Amino acid sequence: MAKLNILVFIKFHHPIRKHFRDFLQELNRQANVQIWGSGSWDMYYVNKLMNKRGFKPDFIFHYDFAYGNAMAPQIHGLKYSAIPKGVYYFDIHVQTRERIQFVKDNNIDLVFCPVKEFFYKTLPELKDKFRWLPFSNNPNIYKDWHRPKDVDFMLMGRTWKEWYPFRKKVVDRMSGLKNFVYHKHPFEAESKSDVYIGEKYAKEINRAKIFFTCGTRFNYPVRKYFEVPACNTLLMAKGNNDLPELGYINGENFIECNEENFYDLAMYYLKHDDERERIAKNGYIMTHKKHTDRVRVSQFLSMIEKTLNKR
Repeated sequence: MAKLNILVFIKFHHPIRKHFRDFLQELNRQANVQIWGSGSWDMYYVNKLMNKRGFKPDFIFHYDFAYGNAMAPQIHGLKYSAIPKGVYYFDIHVQTRERIQFVKDNNIDLVFCPVKEFFYKTLPELKDKFRWLPFSNNPNIYKDWHRPKDVDFMLMGRTWKEWYPFRKKVVDRMSGLKNFVYHKHPFEAESKSDVYIGEKYAKEINRAKIFFTCGTRFNYPVRKYFEVPACNTLLMAKGNNDLPELGYINGENFIECNEENFYDLAMYYLKHDDERERIAKNGYIMTHKKHTDRVRVSQFLSMIEKTLNKR
């Protein structure tokens, strides 16, 4: 079967887009991709330039327009294009009404989102267009770097009490332990040396025996649920209803915990090396089997092809 031609609207200037850049690089291996990331344009001129390039899109993929089009260019007249269209939404707790209106105004066919249960709760009007596109990893970065496991417990990222009550409680309880390491979110780091992103971030995760996280107050699987086990580190995290469908099994490939029992569980698995390493290894195998960019792109293209075949 011939490769699909996919036109992507996304801006790449923001450093947190690195994850999606990896996804799109894999997409470009499995499909033919053209990326449009500049300014405010009319779809008429976009089509004109694509024609000059000899590129006829089978599908348009629009990255999230939220936060004042900080991550995607503003495209006018998108609704007039007969090309099937999809949009990718994350942080769906913000601009909810605008998201629904964007889909209606632009005749969007598919709405991709990395979380399922929270999407159904937040955007039930778009349920029929929803396609689940969970987070995925670049296995060349998120892997076992075979670094010495010289950190017993680790937590990274934001710990605002209102948004991350579990993380805040972990930091408050564990900070007195000399074998606990906490790194702030890159945007909150006090110096450049304290910024952990990309390969440096993955290598740091790989140092830990046990890594704590949660899925915000909304309780959905954030990227760390995928990144941590992919680095062969035991994920100890709050559970959520998306996890079983993603292949996560408590006690088998991660440890589910809460505000009341995380400390006792952490101390138990710190002492029981064989059990901890077995569960961490299972998480490593599972994420590298189910949650790499290669796997996710293949699933993404399959969803698009099913939509195209219905036309």
